[in-house]
Order: sequence, then C-alpha cells, then structure tokens
Amino acid sequence: MKAIRFFILLFLSFLLNGSCRINWQEALIYYIPYGYIGSLLIVYDQKNGQAKEYEDGRRVYRFDQNGILLTQFPIDKPGVRSQNEIFYIKDNEKIAVRQLSNSECSTIQSSENYKKSKTEIFFVNSLEGGRISTSKTEGYFIHFIGNYYPYKKLNINDICLDNLILIEDCSDTTKLSVSGQCEYILRKCTYQEILEAKNKCISSK
Repeated sequence: MKAIRFFILLFLSFLLNGSCRINWQEALIYYIPYGYIGSLLIVYDQKNGQAKEYEDGRRVYRFDQNGILLTQFPIDKPGVRSQNEIFYIKDNEKIAVRQLSNSECSTIQSSENYKKSKTEIFFVNSLEGGRISTSKTEGYFIHFIGNYYPYKKLNINDICLDNLILIEDCSDTTKLSVSGQCEYILRKCTYQEILEAKNKCISSK
C-alpha cells in the first residue's frame, strides 16, 4: 500500500513540476460587430491603439466595423492558451460563436462538419501572422469569422501584408539571421494604411 502511495505522489509531483514549465498564454475574449463576415486583423503594440482591457482575467479584443483592431497589448510569446471566447455584439447583447479547432478546419468538407458549416457561423484562429520575433512585442495576426463559403474563398497573401505592415531593420547587424536577413519591425502605419493593406492583401478567390 505504501508503495502505491509513493508512486501516486511521485506521479503527481511529476505533473505539477511539468506544468510549472509550460508557457501559458493569456486567455482571450473577442468582440466582433454583429453580422461582420470575413478576415479579422489584429496589429499589436500600437502606442495609440485601443487601450488594454481585461474581463474576468481575459484579454479583451474589440474589432471595429472593418474587422480591424489596433491594440496596445503586446503580442503573446508562443505557448499554450486556454479556450478563447468569441462573441458577436448586437445592441449590447453577446452572441456566442464557436471556434473551430485545427482538426475541424482540415475536415470542414467532410460529412456533418460540411453540412453544419454551410450555414453555421464559426471563428478560425491565427490563419496567418507576422511575429517579429519571440523576444519582441510587435506583430500582427489574421483570424476569420463567417461560414463555409467565404472561408473557402479566403485568400491571404502574407508576403503582401508583410511588405505593407513590416519593414526590414538593418540598423543593428547583430540582429542578422543565419541567412543574413535583417530583423523585421512594424512600420508606423496609420489606420487608413492598415485598412488598405487588409483590403489589398486579403481577398475572396
């Protein structure tokens, strides 16, 4: 009996010690104008962007009518995140939207998933992104909200976005990558320039 207890305690200790080394990202709440369908663009670490806001310990991301959010939040470092909460906002009413997992996205045309996705509104997380580096706070990410047809027609040109939102910084040669490329930093874009970049680089096929 003592041996069993010992191994149980050893196993629990292993789990606890392992979980302490996990890099947990902050949980998120997305608020999106009711009826908006299409790509969602977040640009992080914007000095004049939307102020940091928390709700029940979660970061709050509020998109405008163009599906854009310029936020003062820094981009998260890679890690494990709790399940996001996504809502349409209609006259101060919150309407929950389901987030598709990576596996559901890859099998969206199969059987029941396909039938449901024809009419069901869903959210897809992080389709493309421009993370400056794991040590920086700047970057952008593209998400999607809508149903099957606009999702399958979505065409994201990440090179186009990088060229319009990011710029190579060669001021410090110690930042050069193995291939000799300079590190990227965010351009100082206005909201109108971000909107034009979104419209130019993200389209329906």
